[in-house]
Amino acid sequence: MAKRKQSAEDESDDSSSDVSLINVDFEFYDPNPQVDYQALKRLLKQLLQWDADVFNLHELSELILSQPTVGTTIKTDGLESDPYAFLTVLNMHVHHEHPAIKAIANYALEKSSPDPAFHATLQALFSQNQSHVGFVFCERLINMPVQVIPPMYTMLSKEMQWAIDDNEPYTFSHYLFISRIYHLTPEEESALINTAPHSKGPTSKKSKKANTTQPLPETSPDGIYPYHPEDEYIKLASIHSVDYHFTTAAEPREKDSFGLDTRGRIMLVPAERFPELIAKMSEVIKIDAQPPDSSKASAAKKSIYKRVMICGWWNEPASFTWTCTMSSAEDNFSALLAKYDSALNLYDDLAKDISKMKKATQLVRQKTLKLLETKARRKKALSMQGEALDVLLAAGVKAQQRRKAAGARKARRRESTASNHLKSPVKSPVKCRASIAEKAVPVVGPKVHFQLPAAPVRSVHTMSTRRSVKMVF
Repeated sequence: MAKRKQSAEDESDDSSSDVSLINVDFEFYDPNPQVDYQALKRLLKQLLQWDADVFNLHELSELILSQPTVGTTIKTDGLESDPYAFLTVLNMHVHHEHPAIKAIANYALEKSSPDPAFHATLQALFSQNQSHVGFVFCERLINMPVQVIPPMYTMLSKEMQWAIDDNEPYTFSHYLFISRIYHLTPEEESALINTAPHSKGPTSKKSKKANTTQPLPETSPDGIYPYHPEDEYIKLASIHSVDYHFTTAAEPREKDSFGLDTRGRIMLVPAERFPELIAKMSEVIKIDAQPPDSSKASAAKKSIYKRVMICGWWNEPASFTWTCTMSSAEDNFSALLAKYDSALNLYDDLAKDISKMKKATQLVRQKTLKLLETKARRKKALSMQGEALDVLLAAGVKAQQRRKAAGARKARRRESTASNHLKSPVKSPVKCRASIAEKAVPVVGPKVHFQLPAAPVRSVHTMSTRRSVKMVF
């Protein structure tokens, strides 16, 4: 079989267009507290970067998942899979006592301090209860297409209206946004411009008729660029915005090291501008109703076709597709950003594991020291107990010896007493008294005569002798 000869037009199309077709089904779901916790926590850490520990991510994730009727997640493998994008809103006045909301409010006040007007506005909003502020949390993986954002905001607006109809507190006067930005040095900007294919054009006959020269990428005067394209429209709709450095400083990068100078941005949008913002996003970030024919696609464009399925918003699921146009430089840059984010996540996970291992090692060491101290105390107690037993045994022996000696002394005393009784005869009490009376010596003193009146004679009976004695008084 003869090989097919490739035409010049085919060669030019293959060399210049390099069209990639990727079909992905994106499904929109309500937040699922049983599945979405870990992925939501990672997205929060990706959004808040180095200052993530200030916001109590565990409590903030649980608070977001506690309102599953307001908010949207995007998944590709069904309800039980991890979400790739997340959008919701929290009432900062209803949950003002929550530690995560307190942290967000304090963080916004701290970072808005360089802008006195912004800072005063936030202070006035947080110090009253008549109008409520909604904190909008929106984050997705870096390689997710921006075309998923307008449908998510449209759904959020409808959900808030349904919640208001059910008398739930979702009536806001302002919306507070926290987003990410990055800073490029002039050298990095020039390198980005040089890598953009702005002079090459296809050589096919069809594309010769059209002007295929791509414009140079727009540069920012201060080198600040948003991670997500929709942040530019949010900033235009806001009344106040401030860019800031993270409180927890990242490790300094070397000149030729991989990574970006990541920073943060806070924006405040009035509620009356929120519908206009959603309409502007839907207008600028368009979604084609039908996918274009790949054979008729422009050779100067690198098109990636995505297919999105929205579930649960109409009586029957509806699907639509769109075309996302990206240059090769933007594609490479997005791939680098995705790798950078994944590397950061891996580094953070590794740092957490190392800290956990250090804590576990310290705990084992403390327990080992306590065990050794316990063993030493037990050994000392046993030695003291042995000494006490020896002392008690010695005391018992001495007491027994003393009892024996005391018994011998008592026996000798009894023997001596008995011998004395045998030697001296026992006298009767009367004779003893008589002998004592005989031995008594009368005391002779001066004679004194008293003349007393005559007294009657009385008879006194004594109990001892029972004899009648006459005494004269």
